[in-house]
Amino acid sequence: MENNPICVKCYEDGVIRKADVVDHVQEVKDNWSRRLDESNLQALCNVHHNAKTRNERKKRSQKP
Repeated sequence: MENNPICVKCYEDGVIRKADVVDHVQEVKDNWSRRLDESNLQALCNVHHNAKTRNERKKRSQKP
């Protein structure tokens, strides 16, 4: 977050809000091999991080 202190999702919406969390774009549970890949990281605020986590859990639970 030192290099990217602004939530990327808020910024896409035209809002400047500080990031609270460094998030894995592809979650570690879904792709362990990218856990240390810096290109798999993004800065998010708590609101966007919680929404993304909720969506990912929902998708994971719906897989056969």
